[in-house]
Amino acid sequence: MLDVRRKSNWNEAMLLTLGKCKKSIQLLKHLLVLLMLSLGAFCVLAQGPSGNVQPNSYPIDKTPWEQRTHAEKVFGSTYEDTNTFKHQRIHDVDPFQWIYTDAFADKFRMPRQGIDGNLKGALALAWRMTSMGKNTCGYARNPESCWPSLTCQLDVYFDSKTPLPWNYTDVVRDNMIEGITSDSYLPRLQPNSKWWRYVNGVPTPSAKGPVLPESLLQMRYLQGGAMNVFLRLWLFDREYEPGIVLLSYKNACPSYEGDGPGVIRYHAQAEITRTRGVNPTSVHTVEIPDAFVKKIRAIYLMQNKPNQAVTQRLYEDFLRAKGASTPEVSPPK
Repeated sequence: MLDVRRKSNWNEAMLLTLGKCKKSIQLLKHLLVLLMLSLGAFCVLAQGPSGNVQPNSYPIDKTPWEQRTHAEKVFGSTYEDTNTFKHQRIHDVDPFQWIYTDAFADKFRMPRQGIDGNLKGALALAWRMTSMGKNTCGYARNPESCWPSLTCQLDVYFDSKTPLPWNYTDVVRDNMIEGITSDSYLPRLQPNSKWWRYVNGVPTPSAKGPVLPESLLQMRYLQGGAMNVFLRLWLFDREYEPGIVLLSYKNACPSYEGDGPGVIRYHAQAEITRTRGVNPTSVHTVEIPDAFVKKIRAIYLMQNKPNQAVTQRLYEDFLRAKGASTPEVSPPK
């Protein structure tokens, strides 16, 4: 009888010990999860605004497209998976011309043929002509005389370590593109709406001023010299992805006479003020390879023909409004 009780007590002790072990194991698992989360958060915080571009951690999915889950299609796809006829399905068509570095290609799984080692100072450039913006009418005192919106867009992707001359850092992102929502056509009720938030002085005395000083795009002329284009910032995101900044510009059209290579110059506001804008020292430059400038210039010459036709028509309308029967000189390009 004593042996039976001893065995029973021993069994109870063993069960109690096993129960405690299971609880300890579960607690250990919870602690490990918390430790992993803490390490991940620490890494993100440590990366901060000066972190480098990290490779995409989500594995590329190589299973047939129709067998992939939605998450696998979204996060496990390459550029060719979603923007080409690779899987014989309806797909998006990318209107941009790209050039980028190895790191950008690895991060976003871009085609290797877009890599150019001569791109300096930026991770990637994407250029296109777009009709985004506002159409305007009323030229030559004719309500039917209109000019459709057509401009060149240039998106520049930077490593967040890049020393861009931000005038202030409390605004992370904003979109000043006009014409894509109906609010672009409503009367302004306050001076800080849309891109007016970033205009200096009158008529917006309470505006913050430009988030970045005006950027200068230079492209070499075929016969020597350089063409200067002042880019207008219409979208920015300082945290587009961890370690990546996105700046989007309009007015990034190459010249008819210009050719590559190109350079984008960034100047600190204090330097612009000191030099009064005369040959200020750049804090950062983006070097655009000659081959890319020639490529976008050829596209611009082709796609800008509607703009040329409108320019010619408006010029003739202007002369007619002044009483001239035929143009004496050709309009500017």
